[in-house]
Amino acid sequence: MAEVLTINSTSFNEDYEKGMAFTESALEYVSPKKRNNIILAFEEVFVNVLQYNDGSNLKITIEIGEKDGIIYVKIEDNGDKFNPLLSKDPDISLDADDREIGGLGVFLLKQISDYIEYKYYDGRNILTFGVKADE
Repeated sequence: MAEVLTINSTSFNEDYEKGMAFTESALEYVSPKKRNNIILAFEEVFVNVLQYNDGSNLKITIEIGEKDGIIYVKIEDNGDKFNPLLSKDPDISLDADDREIGGLGVFLLKQISDYIEYKYYDGRNILTFGVKADE
């Protein structure tokens, strides 16, 4: 059964704390390594949603569950349309000082996930990612 949290944005810090606490709680049953990876990927996406939207009337829905052997996290928001999967991967062969800023969070999400999907529907960004439950 999926767990769902809806956040009507008030402030970055409050929203961040709510989202992270919910995610950590919803994933308590998952093995520590897998849980830490999912939480890290979630945090990268969640911070971007909070940071790159103006906050006025921002509504975020987080759904965490397991289906067909995949532990999934779905993040929906009504912020600016943005498909993170179209972002160019950073050149990780370069030293950090020589790389362009940004892109590491999405790169990390892609590396951690066994499944990623983005769609924009009815004025909402919907990003779903997941990892295999049985490993």
